[in-house]
Amino acid sequence: MGLELFMVGLVANHMEQSLEFYRRLGLDIPEGSTGEGFGGVRMQAPYIFFLTPNNIPREQATTGAGATENLRVFFEFYLKSEAAVRAKYAEMTGYGYESYRAPFHVTVGVPTPARMCFALINDPDGNTILLSGDAEQQERESNDTP
Repeated sequence: MGLELFMVGLVANHMEQSLEFYRRLGLDIPEGSTGEGFGGVRMQAPYIFFLTPNNIPREQATTGAGATENLRVFFEFYLKSEAAVRAKYAEMTGYGYESYRAPFHVTVGVPTPARMCFALINDPDGNTILLSGDAEQQERESNDTP
């Protein structure tokens, strides 16, 4: 067996705002966690480590340029459906969190390709969070037809 990922940690410059962001995102971080110390939550899902090219452009409305930034690390939260991705993205940007990129579709996976819906938002410290879910069936069908 190879090396196993045990924890993922973020250093928060704005701890209270970060705790609020991740609670709003849906993590069950205990209320006793404060800006004075550690805030964490044990997760049950298995982790997948992946490498991806740095080719996800920001939207022009966000940066004024639409150029690809130097993304180094981002964290993906799988929400199961496109509708859930769109709802969570709207909720988080509605709170005023910065959009990196509005929901969009991508085909991923080898050997079995799957159509996915992705959206990216930034937490209070500028860490990019990827929301993902399966694209709706009608989207798959309309894109699969020549």
